[in-house]
Amino acid sequence: MVTVFGLAISGPVVALLIVLALIIFGPGKLPDVGKALGRGLKEFKKASDSPDQGKDANAELASSAPVQVQADEAKSES
Repeated sequence: MVTVFGLAISGPVVALLIVLALIIFGPGKLPDVGKALGRGLKEFKKASDSPDQGKDANAELASSAPVQVQADEAKSES
């Protein structure tokens, strides 16, 4: 028995979910969907494990934003 989001999922339920996934995505597309989900989870874990990197990127964007606004104002004045 597997617990997901606090809900107990038994073997028949897992089998039904796999059958539904095959019907919806098809056997050829299912590996690609799995790879995409895996990549997404990997990126999410990477981003959540290193919150300092996100702060640095936001600081760089904030410091460059006024330069872009000033350039846009100069274009609109002329």
